[in-house]
Amino acid sequence: MAPTLSAEFLKAKEDAKYLAKTPAPADLLDMYAFYRQAVQEPPFESAEKPSKFALKDRAKYSAWEKVVKEGVTPEAAQTKYIDHVEGMKKTYGFDPSREPVLWGAAA
Repeated sequence: MAPTLSAEFLKAKEDAKYLAKTPAPADLLDMYAFYRQAVQEPPFESAEKPSKFALKDRAKYSAWEKVVKEGVTPEAAQTKYIDHVEGMKKTYGFDPSREPVLWGAAA
């Protein structure tokens, strides 16, 4: 069963689309890992491990795996995601008037 997502988490998810500058790859991977652990769709144990040739997908999977191995619960992942997005807003700027960007969505 998927965890209940807090209003703060959903706001951070929306805010992440309006970062003024492109985040560093490490920040994107952390954001991805916290998000995946928070939403649990699917749970990590049910997720298919990407091919070793799918480098981008492997990096994302490894980042998520690291969060899981650290014992971060879905609830804690929501908090970490919110904090991470808030930090990125300070680092990269935040512009709610810009066109939204789904970071990492394009292959």
